[in-house]
Amino acid sequence: MWEARSSHSRSTGLAFLGISGVFLAVSFLTSFAPSEILAIASFVVGVFLISVELEPRVKLVPSAESLFGPLLALSNDLAARGFDGNTTYASRPEGVTMRVSRNDGSPDYLDIEPVGRGLSDSIEREVGPLKDAEFSYVMTWVPKAIEKGLDLADEVKIRLKEGTISVDFDRPFVRPLCVREDFNRKVCRSVGCPLVGSLGEILALSTGNNVEYHGCTYDRSTEASHALYELKRGQ
Repeated sequence: MWEARSSHSRSTGLAFLGISGVFLAVSFLTSFAPSEILAIASFVVGVFLISVELEPRVKLVPSAESLFGPLLALSNDLAARGFDGNTTYASRPEGVTMRVSRNDGSPDYLDIEPVGRGLSDSIEREVGPLKDAEFSYVMTWVPKAIEKGLDLADEVKIRLKEGTISVDFDRPFVRPLCVREDFNRKVCRSVGCPLVGSLGEILALSTGNNVEYHGCTYDRSTEASHALYELKRGQ
């Protein structure tokens, strides 16, 4: 399913352009009218398939940048109210919430809807229900959904070591935001963007444990993001 939906449009379009050239040559050498018609039809189909591939990639930039204002407003509001401490994805019987603590060490916290709720729902539609799913299933199929099903990153790797989960995103769709220092300082290090938020929610949902978010960094030279989470077992 994912292979059919992902980026084969360009290669197929180029193949049709090649076929168009062959038919055009045949029609020129033989004056065979159907070959000329097939050449024109193949050319039109080839151009269409190439344009179909280019369109969603262009639209990712404004769609990512449209997140800047709302996420910055959320981060500023939480900070103004004193809730700019640790962010934890809390697993509860009724679902996962994003729990933001105070920055003064007090036990108070604020439960809000996870910032990646829409993307996590989309990922679940791709791979099926993830509640109480085995971690090996999450490691295998969630990256495939992000890469091939939703085209949100070129490559995703999830690793678990001694309760710490690291997630690497190669060329994530939110990279126009990752390079902004104000966004990195106020959002990436606190509540995170919808992409890293969706992973936090999925990890809490599948493991049944609280998952603490430890921020996300971006390497401009490799266009890769690195997010860290910690499992809080038994909470």
